[in-house]
Amino acid sequence: MRLNFLASQCPDGWFGSKCQFMCHCNKNSKCDIEGQCPTKCNAGWFGQKCQYEDLATVNDVQISSSAGTSSTSWLTDRDVTTCNEDPSLNSITVQWDRPYPFTWLRIQAKNASNLQLNFVFTTTLNKSYSCIHQLVANVDTATADYRFGINETVIQMTVTGPSIHILCSLYISGGRNVALKQTTEQTGTYSEGNVLYRASLAVDGNTNSFFYNNTCSHTTDKLAQSVYPASWTLTLDTVRLINRITIYNRADSFSYRLSRFKLETLDTNNHTVWTYDDPARVLLVYALNIMQQKPVKTIRISATLNDSYSHFPILTLCEVLVFGDCELGTRGLSCVNPCPVECRNSCQQDKGTCYEDGYLDIPGCKTGEFKIILDVAKLKTTNSELAFAPEEEFTVQLILWTRLKYLVMRK
Repeated sequence: MRLNFLASQCPDGWFGSKCQFMCHCNKNSKCDIEGQCPTKCNAGWFGQKCQYEDLATVNDVQISSSAGTSSTSWLTDRDVTTCNEDPSLNSITVQWDRPYPFTWLRIQAKNASNLQLNFVFTTTLNKSYSCIHQLVANVDTATADYRFGINETVIQMTVTGPSIHILCSLYISGGRNVALKQTTEQTGTYSEGNVLYRASLAVDGNTNSFFYNNTCSHTTDKLAQSVYPASWTLTLDTVRLINRITIYNRADSFSYRLSRFKLETLDTNNHTVWTYDDPARVLLVYALNIMQQKPVKTIRISATLNDSYSHFPILTLCEVLVFGDCELGTRGLSCVNPCPVECRNSCQQDKGTCYEDGYLDIPGCKTGEFKIILDVAKLKTTNSELAFAPEEEFTVQLILWTRLKYLVMRK
């Protein structure tokens, strides 16, 4: 009762026990206090309570099919009742103008209980992965979620296979913005009249980059209150796996102040997980990909460039979006629900359905063969002869006998 009471007090467009989740309902309609939309998600969003950004509908994506002139709009209209009707369709290609980290995707089909699909990924380095180990979780009779053993940024994905004729919808997860309404602080706060440009304004969900709309954070311009370097810190309520960070710079003036900024992600022990030092460039939007899949608790952004006006760094952030998901073993929007004991480290994020091996009979690959990038530094084996360099690519052959046995061989 207490949580429902608090949630009912959320401003329009927000939900959650702390009003920390933004509604993404179709045509910007209101969600209820539990975050459920009256019909479907707004364009560009999908998944549990419409919280996941859909990379199949971002501005820099092109989707084409082997059918040539046939439209693929049915694939991204967010309507499971509109499906492929072209019998000549045998492949679908999704291509991006910029690289994105790949985590998981959702397929909706006329019958998703036994889908036979092949996926080929092209990475930023123009490496192509075709014999990829699929992990599949059936959400319902029409919906299946897929995960793959890829830890690289992807610029293209091609889908083929016997089940392509029955496809209805495709969603590709870009993660969810886990920075919204989280705890923030900065090294001094700028004020003008009665307006305070607090650190929290950088995670209020408003990406407007014009400073005097009062939606940007801003550190102090007073030397006596300043600290070098000027910094802004975000602390997440629970650790997350982070794969993308997008920073909205001030657009009206003083954009140069963010040049040469430094970004750090830290774990629960305040140890550095990942760092980024920006070159001397001025952008209105900075889009960063993070391939270090370790749990993150804190994100710190620092301005290092001495301002020509104040002669010390000033940091202005109009919005910081942090895309990611729960660490392995937890699920749900708040990442507090454990995965089932049967699949403690491999469950679907919404309902907790266990992932299972997907379709393995892929043309051009040996039956049961798949490729996966292994962190072999963590590979445990009783065979002392299995000593490989970390993060090499291997062919893994799956052999089914009375029980599963894995033979790992150098490619």
